[in-house]
Formats: sequence, C-alpha cells, structure tokens
Amino acid sequence: MAKVQDRVIRTRGRILRAAAEVFAARGFAATTVDAIIQLAAEDGEGMSTGRLYQQFPSKESLVVGIFEATVTTAGVPKQQTFALQEFVDTGLVLAYRLRTEPFLRAALRLSVDPNLGEAYGAVWPSWIQITISQLSAAARKNELLPGVEPAEFARQVAGGWAGLGLVGHAYDKSHDRFERDISTMYGNLLNSLAVPALLPKIDVAPERGGLLYEKYLQEQEAQAGADA
Repeated sequence: MAKVQDRVIRTRGRILRAAAEVFAARGFAATTVDAIIQLAAEDGEGMSTGRLYQQFPSKESLVVGIFEATVTTAGVPKQQTFALQEFVDTGLVLAYRLRTEPFLRAALRLSVDPNLGEAYGAVWPSWIQITISQLSAAARKNELLPGVEPAEFARQVAGGWAGLGLVGHAYDKSHDRFERDISTMYGNLLNSLAVPALLPKIDVAPERGGLLYEKYLQEQEAQAGADA
C-alpha cells in the first residue's frame, strides 16, 4: 500500500513539474495536455492521458495544483528577531525561486491570465494572507510606523512583486535582475513601514533569498538522508 501511495505521489509530482514548465513557456491557452504528457514522459517512466486525468481532471485543476505548490514560505527562517525580516525574506526567497524554478514562473504567468475562469487569480488571496500575518506580527512587536494597515499594505506588496516579475520579463525576456529589483522594492517599502531605528537592522541584500533557500534545501536533503 505504501509503495502504491509513493508511486501516486511521484506521478503527481512529475505531472505538475511538466505542466509548470509548459505553462511557464506557453501560457494557459496555448498549453495542451499532450504537450504536458510528452514532457512528463521524458524521464522514461511513461505517461498517458488516463494517468494524467486520474490526478488532474482538467487544465484548470493543474493550475490549482501549481498554485498550491507555490503558496509556501519554505526557506524563510521562522521566529527571527524582527518580524519584518521574515516579511522581507519571503519576498527575496520567492524572487530567487522564480528565477530558478518553473513552478514560480508558471504561477506568476497564470495568476494574471484571464483565460483561467474560476482559477484566475487564485494564488493571490493566499499570499496576501501570509503578508497580512507577517505585518500584523510586526505591528504587535512595535516595528511598524503609526497608521500602517497590514491588510491594505499586503495588497500593494502582492501587486508590486507580481508587477516587477511581469514587467522585467517583458522588458528583457528574462528574470536575470529580478532579485535586485525585489531587493530595491523591499528597501523602499521599509521606508514606509518600519520605525526608523529598525531600518539598518533589516537585511534586504539581493543575494539573501538564494542563500536562505539553498541552505533550506541542504537541510532537507540531510534530513532525508538521516531518515533513510
């Protein structure tokens, strides 16, 4: 039973990874199930329409699966001295992952695609809620300037992050400078968010997200080896 479950999980992961790559490259309307199946089968394990539809009955359900896989703060250290550092780290880690992972690139492209029907924009409420929680924690620790409203600010953060990703890709057809753009954005945001004494203590370096996430992956790999 455990082997069957493991095989199902592996199959689902292969399908989602293939779907993310195709969606990121083509968008929703131009992506076909056949293209996803073909890419998912390239590892030699085989794939079929039936196996795909057992896991995901529609292209829209694949999109929701991709969104669910990206709504995570993996790699962001918890219980840091400053809640605003966790807020910044979330954006920096995601910026690094967007440059290196098709899941994030697909999620960004799909999240603003009006062809998605009910799935359109499904990723943003979850991200906004994460940001609200982080900024609310910062408010409780007296890290925010008077008058900052976490819920309103969270919507601006989501829009700014997504906008930089889309504009950057449209401008130079790559995300090569995305981490620098996001670093600059968070530096500017902190001037409107944080009490002045805190500003020098929050690290917004462009390379921070990559360092944090690679450390997280190494720790996960080490843990997996210890559990084996």
